[in-house]
Amino acid sequence: MVAFKHVALLVPDLREAEEHYRKIFAADLIGRESLREDGRWYSVPHGRDWTDIDAAKVNIHWVGLRRDDLRLALLVGEPEAQRTLYAIGLHLEPEEIAEVHGRLPDTVSVEVHADTALTFVDGYGFRWQCFGSEFRTAGDTRGDWLEM
Repeated sequence: MVAFKHVALLVPDLREAEEHYRKIFAADLIGRESLREDGRWYSVPHGRDWTDIDAAKVNIHWVGLRRDDLRLALLVGEPEAQRTLYAIGLHLEPEEIAEVHGRLPDTVSVEVHADTALTFVDGYGFRWQCFGSEFRTAGDTRGDWLEM
């Protein structure tokens, strides 16, 4: 069996990205980690927040978020979404599509919004396509067929 596990995104500011994606997807925190000098990843203890991280003067390099089967791994780096990735597609029920749309910040560019479809480009340049039906071509969905 092959199953989708996670999407890993490079973002310039983990704290902002965590807040951004937690709000949009109503996601929960899996954890935060720091890559240390010994080459190993160390987790921030559960229950600690960014205030604690700042007080400890720890650099965070990874944040994990989850919502149902969606897992987002956020890593420090410069996003280049337009060069290597066209879109990230999610299956959402129509009511969830409406909820996600309602949580989008004003800075997000919405390309498509309908009862069963939402496509937006987030603040980091990543295009998200949320659909409430099975994966089909756009023409099939609308009944638009090439004359052949």
